Amino acid sequence: MYRVRLVLVKCRGIDSAGYHSSRFSTRLKTTMPQYYVIRSRLNGLVLDIARSNREPGAAVILWPETNNDNQLWYLDNGKIKSKLNDLVLDIKGGCSCPGTPVIMWHGECGKSWQQWHVECDGTIKSELCGLVLDVKQSNREHGAELIAYCHHGGCNQQWDLLPRGSGGCHC
Repeated sequence: MYRVRLVLVKCRGIDSAGYHSSRFSTRLKTTMPQYYVIRSRLNGLVLDIARSNREPGAAVILWPETNNDNQLWYLDNGKIKSKLNDLVLDIKGGCSCPGTPVIMWHGECGKSWQQWHVECDGTIKSELCGLVLDVKQSNREHGAELIAYCHHGGCNQQWDLLPRGSGGCHC
């Protein structure tokens, strides 16, 4: 779950023949993502991959915070990815119908149902028809299902991203 970036470095010095030289070298730079728990303002429970299921299609629910990998998330070019398996939050089947379940799936380029924006009002908005991450029927119980729904601004659609662990650079 590390990202590797190739960095081009310009080096100046004296070569083996005694001449001043400029050359370029490369080195690998590894960055660790910043992980978050995503907490519901409705009930204080957090996004959780049900039963730590690593398979595509796994349900996303609300559960008390444990800081296990199935509750840790990172942002990657508009996608919300799980530390557990690098799968992304996905509106099932790319369906734009309000009430469609949010599941875990392989990240695919250009899929609007996998692109999310954290808005100023605490909503997490999909690029698919402006649907937002929603706790189905404002269910406050452990195991509440997550869906994509039309924005109405209720507490069941408001979230806090809380940093956990330390992201950063390792060179």
